[in-house]
Amino acid sequence: MVFCDRSMAMGMGMNGYTFGPKPEDGCFIFLYKDYVIDTEAKYAGLIIAMLILGTVSELLREAKLVYCTHWFFQSDLWSSVYLAFQMGFSYTLMLLVMLFDFGVVVSACVGLGFGHYLGRKWRRSHERSEKSLRAPTYEDATETDGLLYSGHKAGRGTVNGCGDKVEAPKALDTTPCCRV
Repeated sequence: MVFCDRSMAMGMGMNGYTFGPKPEDGCFIFLYKDYVIDTEAKYAGLIIAMLILGTVSELLREAKLVYCTHWFFQSDLWSSVYLAFQMGFSYTLMLLVMLFDFGVVVSACVGLGFGHYLGRKWRRSHERSEKSLRAPTYEDATETDGLLYSGHKAGRGTVNGCGDKVEAPKALDTTPCCRV
């Protein structure tokens, strides 16, 4: 049985969303005209590749948040190079989603969700390890279950962990029971 018509290979779906290529439809082109998805195994590889690309795309975004104070991200040049790489990677993922195949779209979304999950775990473990290595601060003392007075979730006493300070509650100074 024929998986798809290789002579009508296409880089973008023009018939709306599909559920995999049909024998009468053109095959998908995976980024380069010479790499045509013309077998079930290649289609399964495309689905796995989309899971991986979605996961890596989110992890690239999270890496900048986790290591925002690192010299690499403080440098204007290297931060710009990283952003260009990250955007190129994300646009490649977007172009593949434009094949308009449900399997490709769902696997990309699952990959993005999984990458987001891993990235949040990574960021939280990084924040915990940094917090355990430093002396307690006033921000630590004013935290209540991870929420600061402003109601924003905070890490290391800041909104995003990169220096955007959240004001500590002023009520401590004016409340009669808290005056010293």
